[in-house]
Amino acid sequence: MRAALLRMMSAAAVLGAAGPGYAAAPDPQDAAFLSAKSAFDAGGRTRLAALAPKLKGHVLEPYVEYWQLFLRLPAAPAEDVRDFLSRHSGSALAEQMRADWLKVLARSGRWELFQAEQPAYAGDDPDVACYGLLSRWNRGDASVRTDFRPYWTAPRELPEGCTTLARAMLKAGQLDAQEAWGRFRVLVDAVLLGAARRSMEFVPRGEAIETTRLNTVIRAPTRFLKSPQARVQPVRAADRELLIAAVTLAADDEPRAAAEFWSGSAREAYSTEDQKYVWSMLAVSGARRHVPEALEWFREAGDAALTDEQLGWRARIALRAENWAEVRNAIARMSAAARNSPTWIYWYGRAERGLGSPLEAEGYFARVAGEHHFYGRLAAEELGIALRIPPRAPLTTEEEIAEVAATPGL
Repeated sequence: MRAALLRMMSAAAVLGAAGPGYAAAPDPQDAAFLSAKSAFDAGGRTRLAALAPKLKGHVLEPYVEYWQLFLRLPAAPAEDVRDFLSRHSGSALAEQMRADWLKVLARSGRWELFQAEQPAYAGDDPDVACYGLLSRWNRGDASVRTDFRPYWTAPRELPEGCTTLARAMLKAGQLDAQEAWGRFRVLVDAVLLGAARRSMEFVPRGEAIETTRLNTVIRAPTRFLKSPQARVQPVRAADRELLIAAVTLAADDEPRAAAEFWSGSAREAYSTEDQKYVWSMLAVSGARRHVPEALEWFREAGDAALTDEQLGWRARIALRAENWAEVRNAIARMSAAARNSPTWIYWYGRAERGLGSPLEAEGYFARVAGEHHFYGRLAAEELGIALRIPPRAPLTTEEEIAEVAATPGL
């Protein structure tokens, strides 16, 4: 929100500086507001305090209040924060201030105040959510582990609160090596390599991949697969995971070369589940690059767990081969939410038609044919429904314009 506001103000400043043919220069209050934003960005509390009186009555004065309070938030009395939240209740600024305050309370360990204020927060800031989980963990809530899992398995950096929680869970024996390696694989597959390196702190001591070896694979995975190191039978979990990471990363650029390596004797040291996992990574990378062999690699992966995104790539590579049985199978394995998206409803219908079930196909087309989007139009064409332009929307009334004009922020 702050970034968007800054872009808006920057554009206004540029237009104001462009000369009389474009726009008038900012009035004194607007100029003071831009200076206040610059002071806030620089952390200049004294400069911001000097500018604040000049912005009394300005439509964006609440932002100046927010900036002043934000800069002293770690030491601000709870009464000052609650006063701001009360005066600006229901605004985006109040919601942002509450999120900022909750993070400060959590970082400083003021958990009682955090627990009292969190129920009033209606946003979805991942940091706040993770600190909420950490707060519950500190109170001995056993359900935290289940609620924490989506953050742990997500292909993204852990929010700060969840990192602290993960360390606490590791210390308490609530995170095991299998879960740590699982997160490492997810991050490697997402090419979040810095986060993958940092995830090694959650692998049991002495079992993690050495930093130098991991960096070697990250820098040149294909070269690593061609080196003698990759031909040595892996003994430790770290050795096996390093080789899997190398195959996964190499497949990003050279899926055929990576698949050729994995087709050799290297995979024999791995469990059936691990072999299926690697084939699924190879297949997704191949499908993204339109490699026809990717369809066979998906078959090698068998019943390996695939995300909706990965199943989408399986369906796409099958579409390119007009393999309707594979298309239908891939869509059928998706979650209900993905299966019921217009895209996959339409293509499931096409698969049914391609497999000789026209009545079933029409049923799927009919589900989206009346909707105003790309696949709705395609489905309508399959059913022979002509395009009908919807009626023109009524013009905006003077009353509606007046209602919007009465909103100071707008």
